[in-house]
Amino acid sequence: MLHGTPLHVGDYVSVNRLESGAIELTPIRLVAVGSTEAAAQEKQAIQNVREGKYETYDTAEEFRGAVRKRRRAKRERKVAAAAATS
Repeated sequence: MLHGTPLHVGDYVSVNRLESGAIELTPIRLVAVGSTEAAAQEKQAIQNVREGKYETYDTAEEFRGAVRKRRRAKRERKVAAAAATS
């Protein structure tokens, strides 16, 4: 079932159930605290905040809606890109 995916034995994944009932597996990476990579990511996060590249939400429902909207837009971009290359 996972043939052809970027997942390998021992990988960490985030498991989510979509509104359709499908299960989505998303590869995730762990970064050690204090590592060079963690420091670079923290520096980027600070820069993003300075540039206003973040959003705030008043409720969990508002946050959930924003996440769904982003996921939907991401799927639509993937479909459009695949159609353009076909």
